[in-house]
Amino acid sequence: MTDPSYLEDRAALYEGIAPFAHLGPEGAQNNRGYRAIRTSRYTYVRDRDGPWLLYDDEVDPFQMNNLVNKPESAAMQKELEAKLAAELAKRGDEFRDGQYYIDLWGYDAKLGGSIGYRLNAPVQSPKKQH
Repeated sequence: MTDPSYLEDRAALYEGIAPFAHLGPEGAQNNRGYRAIRTSRYTYVRDRDGPWLLYDDEVDPFQMNNLVNKPESAAMQKELEAKLAAELAKRGDEFRDGQYYIDLWGYDAKLGGSIGYRLNAPVQSPKKQH
């Protein structure tokens, strides 16, 4: 007999804690901290200002049509926001500004939050625990 919980739509939580790069004015809008949830069908992403991206990956596998804040997607967006909020609450994620995490973990970041990844750049790992 199959465990019914196995049949439930499971979701993956993923995140961009701190942007760690300064892309200049042309890239600034896409260089931000975010939290996201992905179900078997949908990808939903929010930044600190609110909903950012929503894709129906079954219909739009290349994620070309952002459905966020569209009336026809309002119910799904609300459901995914609730799932994401529940997952963040479970792990105590306050979703703070990226600079908070740079400071908390003791990264040596340049202006704009960038960390060098050039050849021979010092390797950095969090120096403090969250």
